[in-house]
Amino acid sequence: MEPIASNKLQQKEQNQTIRDIVSIFFIKKTLFIVSFCAVVLTALAVVLLYPPIYEVNAKLVIKPQIETPVVFDKDVSRVNYENRVDSQMINTVIELLKSEPVMTNVVLAHDLASHDDELALQKAVFKLSGAFKAEPLSLSNIIQLKLRGGNPDEIVSQLNTIIDTYISYHINVNQTSKSSLDFFDKQTSTFQSRFKQLTNDLADESQRVNVANPQLQKENLLQLIRNLEYRKAEVAMDTSSLRERIVLISKTKKNIRGDDKWVGIPREILDSFPALIEMSKAIAQLIINKQRAMSDYLPDSKAVIDAESQYKNMHKQIHSQMRQIIDELDTKLQGRIAESKELDLKVAEAKAELGRLTASSINLERLQLEHNLAKNNYTLYSTKREEARINLEKDQALFANVSIATRPVKPLVPWFPQKTKIMLMAIVLAFFLAMGLCIAAYSLDQRVVMPNDIISKTNIRYLGSLDDMSA
Repeated sequence: MEPIASNKLQQKEQNQTIRDIVSIFFIKKTLFIVSFCAVVLTALAVVLLYPPIYEVNAKLVIKPQIETPVVFDKDVSRVNYENRVDSQMINTVIELLKSEPVMTNVVLAHDLASHDDELALQKAVFKLSGAFKAEPLSLSNIIQLKLRGGNPDEIVSQLNTIIDTYISYHINVNQTSKSSLDFFDKQTSTFQSRFKQLTNDLADESQRVNVANPQLQKENLLQLIRNLEYRKAEVAMDTSSLRERIVLISKTKKNIRGDDKWVGIPREILDSFPALIEMSKAIAQLIINKQRAMSDYLPDSKAVIDAESQYKNMHKQIHSQMRQIIDELDTKLQGRIAESKELDLKVAEAKAELGRLTASSINLERLQLEHNLAKNNYTLYSTKREEARINLEKDQALFANVSIATRPVKPLVPWFPQKTKIMLMAIVLAFFLAMGLCIAAYSLDQRVVMPNDIISKTNIRYLGSLDDMSA
């Protein structure tokens, strides 16, 4: 029980009071005052001696992207816009704002470095780039520009120059020049004249050849040639058939002599000419009548003479009918021959017309192709000329993809140093720093200053102490 009581008593003796803690700062008061005053005086020196730095701000609004104007578009508007501005466009504007050509032009415009001294020029550009910041504002199409420097009037002028130089630089990088407009003017005029000339040539050629639809007319001519060739084949077959009939009838006519002998008519002729059938039947009956009369009557009798006369007359009629048939067939044959020649002439004319139409259609196709090419080139260069004209207007009006929302304004108070804020922060920092130094110095001190030091440093049991009576 005694060791436990002794430990409790020792722990109680080691407990420090607020008075003991505060005593530390009185013991180390010299260190506390020196460190506190050092921090405060340093801050005061910064406030009084450091040259003021001013900051100016400006804001740019990113415009939507401009689409290429179309000359032959149905829309009457000359320029179309996209409503959306993406992060890529914003980052492009920021990078162009910070680009070396823009910064170099600003340095030279404000005589921050000589154009001949390349090293000094690079240093000035680097210094200006370090003092300049461009940051996009969240959920907006706005870029905030910041520039810091010692002279408020000068940094306001420099930031304005940065904005104006960027607009000019953007135009030079992305837009065309006047020479492009001259080039597109010449090309447009050339192809316009070519287009008009080919239009007139195409109209004259179409009127000359009188061709509405070359392909349809070629098909019609081919069909006409096929029909004529088919008709020629039919006429050739009829001509061959007529010649065969004429030869057969002529041969039969020769076989039928003028005497009393009758050899008959071939079946091929009888099938083609019905009139000969009746005559053949009639002459056969007359032959029978003649034979009966010769057998029944005397040779010089009237019945025999009449029978022979009737037979000869019918024989002559058949002979005459066959001659007439031959004449008719010959007439038909001559007609078929004439028709065949006429068909040959028509086929030749149709083939010649087809060849002429083919050549004319080829010429028309060539003119049409050249006309379409001239039209396409005229349209293309007219569009390019309109783009160049619009870009030239942009150049003249300093029209870029940004609008200046706010210009920089001369600041009335410096961005750094802010005296009140620095002094307040210095006092708070000095106080806590002095406290920390005092605590650290007291912890590292090996001397016995307070009664609790006896317990903590020597582990000797402390009973009590007497105040200095002389004090």
